[in-house]
Amino acid sequence: MFPISTAFKFNPSAQKGVKLLVAILGTPILIFFYIVTKDRPEQSKKIKQGELNYIYGESVNREELKNQEFKWSHLAQAFKMPSVFFMAIATGLATSPAWLSISWGTYGLINGFNMDGKTAGLIVAIMWAIPVALCFSNGWVVNKLLKGNVRAGLALGAIIGSIGYLIASFYAPNYLVFAILVIGMSQSGAVFYWGSINGYWSGLARPEVAGTLNGLGNSMMSCFGFILLALSGGWVNESVQGVHSLSKLWLIGGIVYLISLIFIFISKDVTIGSSTPDKEEAEKPAI
Repeated sequence: MFPISTAFKFNPSAQKGVKLLVAILGTPILIFFYIVTKDRPEQSKKIKQGELNYIYGESVNREELKNQEFKWSHLAQAFKMPSVFFMAIATGLATSPAWLSISWGTYGLINGFNMDGKTAGLIVAIMWAIPVALCFSNGWVVNKLLKGNVRAGLALGAIIGSIGYLIASFYAPNYLVFAILVIGMSQSGAVFYWGSINGYWSGLARPEVAGTLNGLGNSMMSCFGFILLALSGGWVNESVQGVHSLSKLWLIGGIVYLISLIFIFISKDVTIGSSTPDKEEAEKPAI
């Protein structure tokens, strides 16, 4: 839906129609997920016993799992682990720079390459096809290439975004290269990060609190994102003509990506396929 809305973002006469289209498309999807999806894998009859054993890392009883309920004490135990806060900060730092590409990427196409709004919106939408295609490879990359190391998968997302921004800060010969570096790579990095973070939370703490921890990470993304956007206008060099007026902005965004690597790697290591924390282990504070 985002590419659709972006393509018509700069056409005022089409904005009302786009909002209506998004609402029409979004409503049945919302109803579908409410009816079909489940909060936990054991609640779905389509998940076989062997799959449950693999997910939880041990032989489990489906009926006993159904009776497990979220307890505030589980969340309190999770918050005793410093890695929860380290990774939440890492999530904010590793995903919020992508907000710059959404706001300033289109601006760069229009003002830096004298492109009309409709064409710029179309280019942005096409660039989103890159992360959409790559999202299907996330599981293979983490499980096969990275040997199940979730932190490496998270770091890969931040590195991809950082490379795109840092190169764009000094090299943008044409609109296509600029769009790939700023939009395609930053959003691809976000896909790799978000594709791995839930696996990290589930491996770090009890499954019952993974959703809450993911929400904490999302909140940090919003906080850092609002800060970056609020400050970003001051990083535009109006004395420079063309797309290079945004060089400082991409440089800062690339540095923020790199800083996130510090918090990723000081967090506790989690490997997919290893046993998930049992009750006693999950309740031990860990770095």
